[in-house]
Amino acid sequence: MSKIGILTWLHNENYGSVLQGYALQKFLIDEGFDAEHIDYNASIKTKVLNLIKNRNSLKLFIEKWNFYQIKKVCKNPNLLKMRSHRFNDFKVKNMRLSERYTNPEELKGTNGKYDIYISGSDQIWSPMLLNPVFYLSFVEDKYKKIAYAPSFGVSSIPEIKKNKIAEMLNKYDRISVREEQGTKIVNQLTGRIVRSVLDPTMLLTEDKWEKVAIKPKDEKYVVCYFLTFNKEYYEKAKEFADRKNLKLILISTTKETYTLDCDIRIDVGPSEWLGYIKYADYVFTDSFHGCVFSMMFEKIFFIFKRFSDSNANSQNSRIYNFINIFGMDNILVNDINKFDFYSEINIDYVKIKETLNEESKKSADWLIGAIESEG
Repeated sequence: MSKIGILTWLHNENYGSVLQGYALQKFLIDEGFDAEHIDYNASIKTKVLNLIKNRNSLKLFIEKWNFYQIKKVCKNPNLLKMRSHRFNDFKVKNMRLSERYTNPEELKGTNGKYDIYISGSDQIWSPMLLNPVFYLSFVEDKYKKIAYAPSFGVSSIPEIKKNKIAEMLNKYDRISVREEQGTKIVNQLTGRIVRSVLDPTMLLTEDKWEKVAIKPKDEKYVVCYFLTFNKEYYEKAKEFADRKNLKLILISTTKETYTLDCDIRIDVGPSEWLGYIKYADYVFTDSFHGCVFSMMFEKIFFIFKRFSDSNANSQNSRIYNFINIFGMDNILVNDINKFDFYSEINIDYVKIKETLNEESKKSADWLIGAIESEG
């Protein structure tokens, strides 16, 4: 049996990143494949060198240090340590991991350990933080290279990075991407016609996610999960919870969250995060994976824009792609002052789950076909 090595983001303490990594491996193992994650966690030196070499956005690089800034304002740093522990514990208990690698040179040593390499999902192909490792640049040409649902995260590639990305894309045997916009980017850069597939989290059924979700002690609550701080969003969520006579729970993501007078949950690992969504009465989110799991658990939820559409670095495309697939435009908050949060929200989960099952099968068939194909 061929051995598969998966490379994706696993170490940024982002719920969606870890859960999509878990989902892809879980799906492959359940289908009878021998798959493990290549445990890549770049050293600080490697990250800085990649920043310089690939002319990445310094602003975006600095924003990645938000977690470290949180430590300065968090009133109980031990809760941050507990969150880290829960992330690590989730990976140890639920995922097969290789030995640890910290730079591209070490990764070259994986050649011969795997027959097939898969670039996993999430925004690992973002040109803003271009990292050739996630394009499998270290893999020798004799091994099969597959991309399953990676995202560029943007609608266009900066001119200065087009040639480099095109060169790396052309070395793949099979490519799929997560968003329709990504298919256009690949076609423009390489001439190849590729298809969009579902995020790996949607390859697993609801009952499989229920098995790893931990039920919170809280009952009757609205949960907020925003990746970008927007005080107006939180104020609207607070007003909504008060009018519904529900508790408001915020899952912390940014240092600004700690300036709010509300119930902030810090020590939340992937399983706890799933539980907060599954058992919520309502969900407010600007997160793609927040939307995915709200849909998976059939919640009433509201989708907020994380970026202005005029922002050149906007990552709203993945939200729009999700909405278009499942027909959920009625819960997208385009204008917070005009959106009616209190009228009856109609989410046709019978139709949505039919679509999910159909699209999940198509995506699963593509992936299995890519693995089993010759060449």
